[in-house]
Order: sequence, then structure tokens, then C-alpha cells
Amino acid sequence: MKHLMKLEIKKYKLTKYIKGIFIATVCIIAFITVSLIDSMTDPKQTKDTYDSIIRMLNLLVTGTFVIFSSVLTAKYIIGEYKDRTILLMFTYPIKREKIILTKLAMVCSFTGISIAISYALCVVYVTIAEAIFDVTASTITLELIIYGIKEMIISVILGSVLSLFPYIIGMTKKSVSIPIIIGSLVAFMQTPIMGRNPALTDAFLKIAILLIIALLGVKLTLINKINELDCSVN
Repeated sequence: MKHLMKLEIKKYKLTKYIKGIFIATVCIIAFITVSLIDSMTDPKQTKDTYDSIIRMLNLLVTGTFVIFSSVLTAKYIIGEYKDRTILLMFTYPIKREKIILTKLAMVCSFTGISIAISYALCVVYVTIAEAIFDVTASTITLELIIYGIKEMIISVILGSVLSLFPYIIGMTKKSVSIPIIIGSLVAFMQTPIMGRNPALTDAFLKIAILLIIALLGVKLTLINKINELDCSVN
């Protein structure tokens, strides 16, 4: 599978999306900056706390890259299947399921890595801004730093799991637009799904449930859709 992933990365030149990661991160930082300035300059508002900023970053970063991943899914998986260009890969002496799973692993990995990079850059920015301009109502302590690391781990895992759902629905409908719509909906449903500031055990339990649902959905699409010999489209 690693060899297939390397071929996919080379084939689609996925390294070009690195620029997209940094552009998205700059946009998130700009949003955070506006929020911090507003809370500092408006006398009717109180300063944001460090942990509240971390929670906001979770939503923004995870949501952004879940949508990003849905675009990759639409283009490189659903699009190829609908346009029948994936038939060429299906002629290789490799199981179809393995080909699709490799593509999904690539999307999930890209999502997780993107979230980790963007999240880390945003946290570093906020930490530096706090040290220089005192932009939050909190004093950054080791406890808060550990909290931020835990939240990053949750965001990386959650984003990787959520990136599977656009594929499941999109493959069922064989639609290129559906994955992007589902990705956007999933991004906005993070808080209803996970709750506000859940405990670590609760967060991992919910992620585990989502993962089981996602894996079942992927399995069903592999059984019912990928093995259609004619790769027919509606």
C-alpha cells in the first residue's frame, strides 16, 4: 500500500497542495487576529481565554481541512470512478478494494498531516502574540500547553475519520458534488457531534463510534459499488 500511495502522490502531484495548506492557515490566523483585536479593543467584551482560542482553532482547522479533503475525494476517487478513468487502474494485478483503500488512506493522511501543521502554526502564532501583546485573559502555563497538545491530537484523529464520510455518501450517489456538500455539512456539525469541550475519554469514545460507522460505510461501498464489473454510472 505504501508503494501505491507513493505512486498516487507522484501521479497527482499532491505536493502542490502544500501551498493550499499554508494559504488556509494564513486565513485562519487572520480570522483569529481579528477576533483577538476585537476582544481587546471593544470595552463591552472581555479577552478570550487561551483554552477558548484553542477550541475555536479546533473547529476552524478541522472544518477547513475536512472540506479540503472532500475536494480531494471528489476529484481523485469519485471523479475517476464516474468518468471511468479508474478502469485503467482496475486492470492492474491488484485488488480493486486495495486501490480504493490506498486512495482513502492518502486522503486521510493528507487531512491529518494538514490539520497538525496548520494547528501547530496557529498555536505558535497565538502563543507569540500572547507573549508580546498580552492578547488573552490567560497566562500560558504548562497545563495549558498540554491541553493544546491533547486537543491537537483529537483534531487530527477526528479530521481523518470525518474525511471518510464524503467518500461514503459520494460513492453511493456516484456524484462529484456530493462529497464537497457532505464535507461542508460534516465540518459545520463538529460541535453537535462532539459537544463543547468534551472530556478526553468522551472525545475518543465518540471518535471511535464515528470510526466504526465510517469503516462500515467504506466496507459497504467496497462490496456494493467497487465490485460492479461494468463500473456503470447513473
